[in-house]
Amino acid sequence: MSRTVASVVPLLALLGCNQGLDDNLFATGSATAVTSADHKSVFAVNPAIDGLSRFDVDTESVTEVVLEGEPTRVARAGDRLLVTLRTERALAVVDANTLEVERTVQVGAEPFGVVTDEAGSRAFVTLSQQDEVIELDLSSFEVTRRWTVTQEPRWLALEPDGRSLFVGSTFGARLTHIDLRSGEMQQLPMPSVDSTAPDSEVIVELTPRLTGDPAISPDGEVLAVPMLWVDNLSDISSEMDEPGGSYGSVSGGERFGRFNAAVMTVPLDSKGQPEMDESEVTFVVGFVELEELFPTVRSYPAAVTWSPDGDVAMVAMEGSQAVAAMTRRISKDHSDDLNGGFGRTAMVDFADTGFSRGPESIIDDRFGSNASAFVGLSTMPQGLVFTDDSTLWAHSGIQHSIEPVDFDGARDAARENRRQEFESTPSFQGADALALSDRALPGDVQTGRRLFFSAVDTRMSTTSAGVSCSTCHFDGRTDGLTWNLDGLPRQVPSLAGQVSLTEPVTWFDEVSSVADEAMITSQSRMGGDDLSRTQAEYIEAYVDWSRDVDHKDKGAQTEAVTRGQAIFEREDVACSSCHPAPLYTDGDKHDMYGVNGVATPSLIGVAATAPYLHTGSAPSLRGVLETARGGEMGDTSSLSEQEMDDLVAYLRSL
Repeated sequence: MSRTVASVVPLLALLGCNQGLDDNLFATGSATAVTSADHKSVFAVNPAIDGLSRFDVDTESVTEVVLEGEPTRVARAGDRLLVTLRTERALAVVDANTLEVERTVQVGAEPFGVVTDEAGSRAFVTLSQQDEVIELDLSSFEVTRRWTVTQEPRWLALEPDGRSLFVGSTFGARLTHIDLRSGEMQQLPMPSVDSTAPDSEVIVELTPRLTGDPAISPDGEVLAVPMLWVDNLSDISSEMDEPGGSYGSVSGGERFGRFNAAVMTVPLDSKGQPEMDESEVTFVVGFVELEELFPTVRSYPAAVTWSPDGDVAMVAMEGSQAVAAMTRRISKDHSDDLNGGFGRTAMVDFADTGFSRGPESIIDDRFGSNASAFVGLSTMPQGLVFTDDSTLWAHSGIQHSIEPVDFDGARDAARENRRQEFESTPSFQGADALALSDRALPGDVQTGRRLFFSAVDTRMSTTSAGVSCSTCHFDGRTDGLTWNLDGLPRQVPSLAGQVSLTEPVTWFDEVSSVADEAMITSQSRMGGDDLSRTQAEYIEAYVDWSRDVDHKDKGAQTEAVTRGQAIFEREDVACSSCHPAPLYTDGDKHDMYGVNGVATPSLIGVAATAPYLHTGSAPSLRGVLETARGGEMGDTSSLSEQEMDDLVAYLRSL
């Protein structure tokens, strides 16, 4: 028998067949938590407190080390851990047994995702503020290849046989496939969803976004990608008819709102190449019972992890404090499933519910709704990791904790739900979470952080909306979209850095503080109820605690930057008249382009906040400067091409 196997494996490799993982618990995607080689421990990163923790599964004991630099994602290569240090522009190499740092490798601006091959010979890292992905030889830690991937690349998935790498970007729903054999790249197309706006026959196309860590099934046959589909084009009113907002009217997993969580699955062929024509999107909508309440699960998914047998995709629903279990289709010819994928085909009829409003649409056979089963948690999961075939743990970097998930119950219910043609959506309550650290953020910052990320705290939003502050201000920054608020297009401003220093905090409204804006938005558009002033100030404390973006050109000192600064400060160009140093805003409002009272935004970190202007109409800083040639917003009409380039260089250095 052994001789037969030995002859078959090279033949399969020669033919390009999927061989899959040897260790089905090995992470195929970037992750906040991974298992040890013997599967007896879980390693998890906690960025906000600079922590790397080792959790012993048998004893439930925790060992923690401080790893300065905002440890963001972790991967394992044999008995070494690779940890991205986002603020240090570095990758830490840590001994998994001792938790001692062996070396630190400088890689580039804001490294985010990291993934390794199962052999532990190479790693891939996203440099999110450098628009690059690098390949590292783990014997020397030399960079062997680089690829330019735009729109802030963050998340990674590596095909088990090492032939394909998938890169998810923060903006523009950009999913990039890199053929690791040829080095060639391609941007993968997204399915489109058309919908009808409320009280009209206007067709609105929902906008897709990628929202978290993807994963490839252990057999190497299916890629799963966390996504969010939003209606940012229909108008949103600040005035609500009912106290707390009228955002309800979601039932049975059949209705979709303005924010629609989803998982896109992409089959991979025998050569590890994506078959986008066969891709499917499943909307993750359901309910869980939490403290005698039944909040709706519909916030954005933060990560996907496959069960070791590859039959179930487990989805971390960060803002909903839940995990969704979604059964995998059985065959490609759709003969053994209801519609050939996760969930089922559904017609959805959306109610007009303010910020949570959704369009009326028929979801075709590439779109399903109603994920199969849900597990309610006490924490906000950002990562999921198996330590054996049926033991699943949910990691929360927000609460610095790890929590067991009833995987067996969820899987069995999901399978039964499919057999019963989705007559119900079962839910389970999770066990208590276990702390991964005895350190914490300041109390006001931590409380504000939880409120900021929660889509089930009724003080912040109606649970049927599926919206939290972090939905639009993704990662405490921006989603890169423009929304229609009260009839006006408004680009989502980034909240990175100490925003209170650069008030006013909105584009138009007379809002004097971050706390005031938190009160206004949560209690009107988001449909929250009874948020106190003190709690709003906690949100302000969290927003002001967050740091500025570390863009690759930040602080650059070049001749072009020096020339650009001189142009910026010229009286005839007049940039500094409204954007004076050191905050680069006058804190005032101005009439321009026929619009009254447009607030002056700070230019600190402006390189990372595209698109630009309150309308989001300028895709680049150069586009802003071209707009200013008309003289209504400074005057760049006299500048040469070289001077325009120099001015852009200066702006990118701020």
